[in-house]
Amino acid sequence: GGIPVDSWCVTRADLIFLRAEIKKAIAKGEIKPTARDNFDVADHKFGPNMYTCCDQYFQPLTKKAGSMSWALMRHPEGLKCDVFITHCWIEGIFEFIDKAVNSWPAGKKGAYVCILSNPQNLDIAALIEVPRESPFAKCLDSATHMLVIPNRSTSIYSRLWCVYEAWLASTMGRIIVTATFPIWREMLPRVGLQLLCLAIALISCMVAPPDCESQTLIFPLFVGVLTKLAVIYKGPDRWWLPKYPLLMAGRVGQNSV
Repeated sequence: GGIPVDSWCVTRADLIFLRAEIKKAIAKGEIKPTARDNFDVADHKFGPNMYTCCDQYFQPLTKKAGSMSWALMRHPEGLKCDVFITHCWIEGIFEFIDKAVNSWPAGKKGAYVCILSNPQNLDIAALIEVPRESPFAKCLDSATHMLVIPNRSTSIYSRLWCVYEAWLASTMGRIIVTATFPIWREMLPRVGLQLLCLAIALISCMVAPPDCESQTLIFPLFVGVLTKLAVIYKGPDRWWLPKYPLLMAGRVGQNSV
């Protein structure tokens, strides 16, 4: 009897719902910063890490429901596993949810997430004593995809279970996808910055006195400075920052000399 472990799953909509609930819990003071996780309560991009959420939110909440998992609270009848989500708990819960929601495989419904799928108030040591017979492995048997959730703090493969899950998914031939934030979140501010820089440079060139000997130097010089600022702003890993507006501006400036 009971719900099989490969049906302890959540949906994409559940994660969106959970994000809103965590924000409410932080606002009410139910989830608080600790010495181990001194998160910013005003930060809605990363949020408290999974250890904090487990201790202060999932365990108290699921205990009231009979110590079942959060996934079974949402789906008492169970939900078959299509996607296995692997993560290492140190990530912020908003970071986790936003990446998972953004990268959710098309057409898939149920996802196994250990923090949400396993009953966090119970001792599950017996369930994971034999890794190949663990809930992780049984859900990978059912899943077609593995969704990997990286984080800003450390490699998820510093956690041995994540290494095992990756190896098992690979040997099973599962489709493995690395989750990312929505790219518009990173691109829009940077595109806006460059368009603003381009507009200011054009205006500066247009309003310069006609007889100013340095007029032809204003535009490329201004663009050059702003290009440097944009490169610093984007950081070494923001490879998708579009450089074309600045490159085009530089070419226009050269042609005006």
